[in-house]
Amino acid sequence: MAGAALACARISLPDLAFLPVAAGIALAWAWHLAQALQRGRRPLRALELRAKDRARWQDGSGLWQEGEILPSSYASDWLVVVNLRASGRRGRSLVLLPDCAAAEELRQLRIWLRWRLGRGA
Repeated sequence: MAGAALACARISLPDLAFLPVAAGIALAWAWHLAQALQRGRRPLRALELRAKDRARWQDGSGLWQEGEILPSSYASDWLVVVNLRASGRRGRSLVLLPDCAAAEELRQLRIWLRWRLGRGA
């Protein structure tokens, strides 16, 4: 995507305008790459389920936060998306594929999400 954005900017912008746009595209690409590789403070390292729709999670810097699991969370055999929000903060999403955790732990998480958040069946 970044390559396509650079190509479009190069074709349509004059040289003087292209340089700051290219720098912005490169910075955005680097930020997204760091997020994808789970570098920095933002990635979730651990998740603990609590009563009802509550959870506790550890971020990349080792700090624990507590908040709610949002009803928009999703669980299927091939994908689990846990939408979290600490009180007064932006929401976060934890995306888990089948090979991201132990099979039994993922199964328990899927069951927990389906039954505790009211989507049994």
